[in-house]
Amino acid sequence: MALRPKNPAPRPAPRLYLMTPPVADPSSFSDQLASALDAGDVAAVLLRLAEADERTLINRVKALAPAVQDKGAALLLDGRADLVARGGADGLPGTNLLNGRKLPAFVTLDVEPGDVVRIETPGGGGFGRAPND
Repeated sequence: MALRPKNPAPRPAPRLYLMTPPVADPSSFSDQLASALDAGDVAAVLLRLAEADERTLINRVKALAPAVQDKGAALLLDGRADLVARGGADGLPGTNLLNGRKLPAFVTLDVEPGDVVRIETPGGGGFGRAPND
C-alpha cells in the first residue's frame, strides 16, 4: 500500500477552456471575447467559425488571435487544420472517431470486431522554430 505524503504539493488552480459560438463577425464578437478572457485564468479558446470562403475565415482568425494570445491563452480552431498557420492560431483540439463518426471527448462504449477507433491528437506544429530556439 502506497503512503500519501504528509504535505502533498498543492494542485495548480484549474484554468478555463472557452468555446465560442460560430463567429461570423469578429468585430461584433471581440468585446464579448475580451470580457470572457478577463473573467478568469483562460488556458485556451476554441474558435468556431461560421461558414464562409477561405480568405474570410483566415481574416476572422487573424482578427481574433491577438486578443486571445495577448492574454496568454492558446487559440484553437474547430476542425480547420488548413487555417491554423495561415490565420495565426495555435493549433487544433484532438478528435476521437468510431468508424468515422465523431465521438464526445469523454466516452465509454462497447466496440465490436471490425470496428475502427481512431484517435487524432494535435501535433507539435512544425511551422518553424520554437520561440526559445
